[in-house]
Amino acid sequence: MEPKTILLVDDEESILFVLKKSLARLGNNYRILTAKDGVSALRFFGQFRIDLTITDYRMEGMTGLELLELIQNVQPGSRVILITAFGNDEIESEVNRLKAFAYLPKPLDLNTFRSIVLQALGENTEDQNGLIEQEAGINTYVERSLRLIREKFSAHALMVIDQRRNAYITVGDVDTSKIGQQVALITTALSIIKKAGVLFDEQNKGGDWIYHSGLREDFLAGQVDDNHLIISQMYHLENSQAKSKYIEILQGFAEDLKRKYETVAKTEREQIFGQGFNQAVQSELDKLFTTSNEGSISQPTHKNSDQNGYASQFSMTYEEALAVGLILPTDNSNRPEQN
Repeated sequence: MEPKTILLVDDEESILFVLKKSLARLGNNYRILTAKDGVSALRFFGQFRIDLTITDYRMEGMTGLELLELIQNVQPGSRVILITAFGNDEIESEVNRLKAFAYLPKPLDLNTFRSIVLQALGENTEDQNGLIEQEAGINTYVERSLRLIREKFSAHALMVIDQRRNAYITVGDVDTSKIGQQVALITTALSIIKKAGVLFDEQNKGGDWIYHSGLREDFLAGQVDDNHLIISQMYHLENSQAKSKYIEILQGFAEDLKRKYETVAKTEREQIFGQGFNQAVQSELDKLFTTSNEGSISQPTHKNSDQNGYASQFSMTYEEALAVGLILPTDNSNRPEQN
């Protein structure tokens, strides 16, 4: 059977490399092509039937939206996923008008990314699709909400941190190189405040929020749930009523977000412990404890999709993970510029 063809388009070599490596984990049934600009990408449409194009929005020469429109003329029905770190309502409106399959904000979670790719190729189960739609819907909701809060209160920077996946959604002027340090300090401070509160009142379960009022900027951080944080930096509010309103809105957003995350977590648990759970566990154990001829535990390998088809053990370096925002950068790392 002819392999399905996926075309990756991004003007940064590191992004193309990581996304291609990530998609290699889907198996050998896919031909993965890469292009560094829209013109190069369109040449492939004269050679192959492209089942799915995954393109960055901001590139030199031709934007991802312009490429999407041309693809619809060249190969109608070919699906397109648009990725961007510069999302706004205007871009989202164009994405909907041009009927892109999905619109994903950077940084990407690679597990979700691969699942959405399978969904675009028509190879996901109904249950998986429901979970993906939930997660993608929450990410869109978070980005929109942060943007609205920022506009209403002239906030300098807002972010929601997913500590379990080491991923984040940001709006405004955010120094991503300091996120890891901020998260470590905030979680430590919240823990100390919570323990101190219990000393005064054993029933006290507070300590979910920290507020600091500076000369030029105010800082507010809070715990959404065990896995998620909200961090806000805004220009100093002299008006106490406006300050109270800002805190109230941000805490209300956190409560709503917590309910949404609980819904997704429940769906995940239902899928994990569903009908095929025992078979899946046994299958993974069989893979782990299969021994080679020499008697040592064998390592699984994945073939890449290059024409040579050579087998290589899949791995991801720290730099590769940083390139798509899979992990938070440390102070000593340089995060590649997002495009």
